[in-house]
Amino acid sequence: MKILQRSKNKFKKEIKIAIYFVYKFNSNRDIHIVPNIEYELKIAKQISDIEKINFFREQGTLNNLINLFKTGELIYLGFYEDKCIHHSAIFINNTNRKIKKEYITIPPQCSWIHYCNTSEKYRGKSIYSSTIREIALEIMKKNNLKAIFIDTDNKNMPSQKGILKAGFDIIGKIYVFKFFKIKIIIRR
Repeated sequence: MKILQRSKNKFKKEIKIAIYFVYKFNSNRDIHIVPNIEYELKIAKQISDIEKINFFREQGTLNNLINLFKTGELIYLGFYEDKCIHHSAIFINNTNRKIKKEYITIPPQCSWIHYCNTSEKYRGKSIYSSTIREIALEIMKKNNLKAIFIDTDNKNMPSQKGILKAGFDIIGKIYVFKFFKIKIIIRR
């Protein structure tokens, strides 16, 4: 009986389900977001720029952002009083084919804003929504993109509100089922 119970527990631990809402930027909206603090948004030019997130993020996040930077993704950093208080990663698909990134497929001439985070101390000040809107407008203009996508976990209500406030429209859901080493992705 104990062996069967352990097997059931292991089985439950190996099943993981994640649901993400997917949004598309609507650049036709005339939205002006004024954050409650003045901060500066910069694009990381070198790894030492990214290392400045250690003010509010752990080493694992820093390593992930450095790896994204090394693969050519843009890393935007928000600074307030010389402290990094926000980061966002941007993948731009400048090819003529779809590219799969993690659980999302990016169409040609489109972009994906992801891996965003604002320091807990600075949340609720419209930094997230103003940052992703500014990023979307800038990369759309510079890269002549057809669309910009962003996603968030279905349980992350503050991000969902910030994304909508920034001028994105919800366009679907992605369900990711993980069972041991098998991953099943369903898009709706």
